[in-house]
Amino acid sequence: MKNLVIVGTGIKYFAHLTHEAVGYIKNSDIVLYLANEPLIEEYIEEEAQKCFNLSKLYFSGKPRQESYDNITSFVINTFKSYNNVCFAVYGHPTFCIDSTINTAMKSKDLDIKVTICPAISSLDCMFCDLMIDPCTLGYSVYEASSFIEKKPNINKNGYLILLQVGFIGNLNEIDYHNNNKKKLLELQEVLINAYGSNNLCYFYEASLYPSIEPISEKTTLENMNKCLTTSLSSLIIFPLEIS
Repeated sequence: MKNLVIVGTGIKYFAHLTHEAVGYIKNSDIVLYLANEPLIEEYIEEEAQKCFNLSKLYFSGKPRQESYDNITSFVINTFKSYNNVCFAVYGHPTFCIDSTINTAMKSKDLDIKVTICPAISSLDCMFCDLMIDPCTLGYSVYEASSFIEKKPNINKNGYLILLQVGFIGNLNEIDYHNNNKKKLLELQEVLINAYGSNNLCYFYEASLYPSIEPISEKTTLENMNKCLTTSLSSLIIFPLEIS
């Protein structure tokens, strides 16, 4: 029987690793991983029986979807040599990442047993750091590029959370240094038309290390283009009744 376990390593180094994830990392025949910082890479390399860093495929310079498909194919092909494979990714394993879900579905089609273990995502960190109970008013969450492209109806009475605002519209190769200011201005225009220029929002980045504070920059939609964004930036727009 072949087994695929997909685990998340969380956001904050080691502090977010669950006992469940640690057990699979240590005991699987091989761990295939995507990490968000070097210390978790070192941990996996030290603890796993065997491992492979998927960043070589992720940052291959190819279009994003092709990179995701190549990762899925690589994980599936690993079962030619191993029975128990752990696919470890940063954050939560099914949150804002296509390759894990695609890999799980294709593995099931091949009669490979699939287990997915939950983990802490950047969204969980945001709710804690900004002291928000999302159930009070509700919330919607989108990947920023998808939000711009699909233009969904906005519930202005709840929180609107946009992920990966640092590289909106970057559908080609994955480049964490890409920062599309033109697309950010386009997003700003859409949001101002919906909420008005004075509506409250925060640019947010979760902390990667226990000793480092998260970044939460309070601003208005009128001034959001003046804020510095990175590949880790999320944008949360507050409901009209709060702003």
